[in-house]
Amino acid sequence: MLTPDYLLHCTDSLTELLDAYDNAVVADIARRIVKTGYVTETAKHQLRQAQQMGLLYEDIIREIAQRTNATDSMVRALFEDAGVETVQTDNRLYTAAGLRPTDLRASPAMLQMLQAGYENTLGTMHNLTLTTANTAQQAYISACDLAMLQVQSGAMSYQQAIRAAIQSAASDGTRVLYPSGRTDRIEVAVRRAVLTGVAKTCRTIGEYNAASCGCDLMELSAHAGARPSHARWQGQLVSLSGKRGYLSKDDIGYGSGDGFGGYNCRHDWYPFFPGISKRNYSPEKLEQLENMTINYNGQEIPYYDATQEQRRLERAVWDCKLRLSATDAARQETTDPKLRAQLDEDFARQSKALREARDKLADFQTGTGLLPDTSRTQVYGYGRSISQKAVSAQKRVDKSGGGGIMKATEMFRQKPRNRKIGEDGKKRIDQATYHRIVNPAIRKGANIQLADGEWKEHLGKNRASAVTIGDTIFFTEDATVSDVLEEVHHFYQNKSGLNAKYDAKQREVMNEIEAKEYLLSVKEKYNIPPEEIAATEEQLRNYQQMKEEMRKRGDWDED
Repeated sequence: MLTPDYLLHCTDSLTELLDAYDNAVVADIARRIVKTGYVTETAKHQLRQAQQMGLLYEDIIREIAQRTNATDSMVRALFEDAGVETVQTDNRLYTAAGLRPTDLRASPAMLQMLQAGYENTLGTMHNLTLTTANTAQQAYISACDLAMLQVQSGAMSYQQAIRAAIQSAASDGTRVLYPSGRTDRIEVAVRRAVLTGVAKTCRTIGEYNAASCGCDLMELSAHAGARPSHARWQGQLVSLSGKRGYLSKDDIGYGSGDGFGGYNCRHDWYPFFPGISKRNYSPEKLEQLENMTINYNGQEIPYYDATQEQRRLERAVWDCKLRLSATDAARQETTDPKLRAQLDEDFARQSKALREARDKLADFQTGTGLLPDTSRTQVYGYGRSISQKAVSAQKRVDKSGGGGIMKATEMFRQKPRNRKIGEDGKKRIDQATYHRIVNPAIRKGANIQLADGEWKEHLGKNRASAVTIGDTIFFTEDATVSDVLEEVHHFYQNKSGLNAKYDAKQREVMNEIEAKEYLLSVKEKYNIPPEEIAATEEQLRNYQQMKEEMRKRGDWDED
């Protein structure tokens, strides 16, 4: 069995690759709209458009090819992890019932099911991704044609039409095209396909395992915020053979897109033995889950409606980031000073809109207590130099009367002296360990960024390799396991309000000491290299000395 929370987050690791692709395509469209420009003769416009359209198609196919190996490996790992998790969880229940179940790796039939599910999902994902080449071309053509008509009719100037065309192309991001003609955002479509594929495969394995162990009853999982059609059967017992007195597979819509195991369904099932197993969900608990509400601004909102509103606010943040990426690509491409100035104005205005969208989302999450899901708001590729440009643009808007910027304490991870980068120097953190550390923090609201531009310079001036400001963490490219561990720990400190009652300087020293001590306590768990341990010990001594000096001056609050 896979828990609802497992299924909710199992595809998060795919988001980075999908968003990077989405960002690259939208930026490419924006650049080619600028290159196409405007000419008075329709024939020349069509010729230039055709040239750029062909280049755009080639670029998209190249982007897909560059990411294929990474996405395929990630999906395979996802299937293998989910398969092992399902069988291990169910087998513990079979063992408790006195049975001797088969391990996944010792069952050719279950391994074959896992492989078939992986290949089927991979094929679906590849087909969906390839359709984006055609939809991107269509988005580019439509935007350019509309711009030309607007200029020819006198409705807009050339610069206004180009700006409108860029926003039109960026409004929905990269779309996939289904055979029915319906389109969807690529990360939504692929996330749905992979989640559905993983869940369906693991449910099939679970059903096979149950048959092998002679188990007929399965208990369905349950979670708050289930869609109404699923809430009526979640947490109930299902008879695989259709025995009376229990739900049947038809009752829960097993095998249909809208039922149990269908699109985006996070329910699963696990073996149940009458007289041995204990029900996980009482009628009272199920009623509580179904009728759960959240208080927001004095109003009781159904939990399901609250999660849908959160999704809407998350999409608004995502849309703002994508528009910024498109605008930034266009303004870097243009050689027209007037168009550049207007695109700079658009970028500044969109930066302010992004901040307002983030504030609305944060206010809703704070007011409702819902945990943020940054995998739904992060546009990878946006989050580097563009984020720093957006911050600068926001500050310029603020200075002109757009509001203030709240200051936050900076928590630095200092670089060891003579720090080296590369194979002969400090060992960079491996990807698996990195995700193991940061993914839980991201799910709790951490905003992870690669330091570039102004932030890279800022870290250099402070001889630091990482910094945490509130819920945002900046890492340099050569981040080590110690860097990542400590800054994520600082994020948790900030989130919990650790030592918040003290003044800023004392709180900084206290949190730094606590973070260094934590780092040393997990040195074996994360196999931290000796040179990093030595650097941390030196930094700990420095902060302890700083604490003693503050005490002697009477600047340390002992309460």
